[in-house]
Amino acid sequence: MFGIGKPWKERILGTELAGEVEGAGKDVTRFKTGDRVVASTGMAGGGHAQYACLPETGAVAIKPDSLSWEEAVAIPFGANTALYFLRDLGKIRAGQELLIIGASGAIGSAGSAAGQTLWRDGDRGLQRRERGVGEVPGCRHR
Repeated sequence: MFGIGKPWKERILGTELAGEVEGAGKDVTRFKTGDRVVASTGMAGGGHAQYACLPETGAVAIKPDSLSWEEAVAIPFGANTALYFLRDLGKIRAGQELLIIGASGAIGSAGSAAGQTLWRDGDRGLQRRERGVGEVPGCRHR
């Protein structure tokens, strides 16, 4: 899938998937047969396969009933990418300020939601301020 000149390894494409659990190992406690889940396989690929085998501790979550399959499967890419850049690379912590420019796509909107949820520290946590597209405080737009 990824390589210079040709794929370095034969893989099945796809990094996100959604479906029903067909079976679970005897030690699995988080999921059971019939659960509707959404997941990310990361760089391992395989999301476009008919079946995928993922660890219980992987990026797998129960699909909310309020979301369609299409809506649910769109979440992992933006959420995983936003978490990686904010938490792992950016080392963002509660009490810090966060500015996300262009928070209307998958990564930006997930990052904005993560900022509100994960790093809230009372009233002094990260705060989301939504502005109209292109609106910048203190600038005159003509």
